[in-house]
Amino acid sequence: MSMKMNYLMFFMFLVFGVVIVSVLYLQHNANVSATQNVQIAMESSEVGTARTESKAALDKKATVANMVAEIADSYKGTPYNVEIDYSFLDKNNNVIPSGNGTAATSIQFKVVLLDDNGQEQTTSIQTRTLKEVH
Repeated sequence: MSMKMNYLMFFMFLVFGVVIVSVLYLQHNANVSATQNVQIAMESSEVGTARTESKAALDKKATVANMVAEIADSYKGTPYNVEIDYSFLDKNNNVIPSGNGTAATSIQFKVVLLDDNGQEQTTSIQTRTLKEVH
């Protein structure tokens, strides 16, 4: 009888572990796929912004606004609150201060999903290379 109980407890812990890992994997996978969807949307919004402005360079504010709008659209309908942090990077991957007029070569953004209690559920960091942003 004791041996059956040991096997039963082991099996229950194993099932519990698999369920927990599966839930965590699904949350992280949803976050990463939404971030990748944002990258695709950013490519099309960059082309649209460059066409409407008829310039070789893109505006930082317009780029950030498009990015935040696409991320918000990607996470609409999920039960999580979304926190977005972003930084513009130069060609050496150094952060460019917001007031600096130096041209950025890429933008890095971090998307954090928070539950109702404000606890971090999952995080995704994505770097997007840009043509030239002023």
